[in-house]
Amino acid sequence: MSSYGDLVESLIILGKENAKVTVVFANFFTLLQGFFLKRKPFRELLISTIANNEGKQLTLCFYADEVQPGNSLAVEQNRKLWCVYLSFVEFGPILLSREQSWLPVCCQRSNLANALPGGVSQLAGIILESIFNSHKADPEALGVQLQDPSKKLHRLRFRLGAFLADGSAHKYLFSVKGDSGTRRCILCQNVVAHGQEADLARLTSLVCKEQDLILTSDEDFDKSRVRMLQKHEELNKTDFGLWQQASGITYNPDAMIFSPSLARLVKPISQWLHDWMHCFFQKGIWLLGL
Repeated sequence: MSSYGDLVESLIILGKENAKVTVVFANFFTLLQGFFLKRKPFRELLISTIANNEGKQLTLCFYADEVQPGNSLAVEQNRKLWCVYLSFVEFGPILLSREQSWLPVCCQRSNLANALPGGVSQLAGIILESIFNSHKADPEALGVQLQDPSKKLHRLRFRLGAFLADGSAHKYLFSVKGDSGTRRCILCQNVVAHGQEADLARLTSLVCKEQDLILTSDEDFDKSRVRMLQKHEELNKTDFGLWQQASGITYNPDAMIFSPSLARLVKPISQWLHDWMHCFFQKGIWLLGL
């Protein structure tokens, strides 16, 4: 479990109020090699997936969620964790619905993740940096060499393709305001609040049909991000707050979407993948049906 360096890596970040925060995460390349060597079902699945994809890049799926272990009847907020798992879209929906198809790379206490200047978005950025901007391997162009028990080498190439999360996690990951912004959906350009009063929390939209939506592209979001950086330099604090409210994006220089080294990788629009379970089971269709 040291093919690409130590399995467990740590990084010390200067957090809020100048407190040092230690971020601990798994070396994804070493983790992949370990699973590939020791777990035959995972090895056969990955080899067949690479073959079926004819050697093309696989699509890495980044899944993040906040979990609360322990007794659900005795809630302890200080036990919350942000957990990050990685897998490949090409495994298919049936296998991806099984926990064994996902590789856990990080479990960080929520209070430590929140202590980072960029919060969980910065945590996600650190993990992505360790994979796609690493000196250990180049997963996109050259690929990662994986050795099986017979010493045969297999080349795995992959790109970042999706962020699987619920609405709250997407909000933190992509630094979007959601319902608290005038533009409450970054995927659509014309889903905005109309007739909003300062003392009312309800946001309404005049758009009710899918065909009336003006969908956002990755290029549109990138332009919004660049304008946000420009306005941060031009406007005073009050006016810049209104700009963030109108655009539906929260500016944080340490957040993932504002990292220059991740700009080519992170595409919130095309990589937005909502966790359908929340739509159906958690305060959703299933409960209404009952």
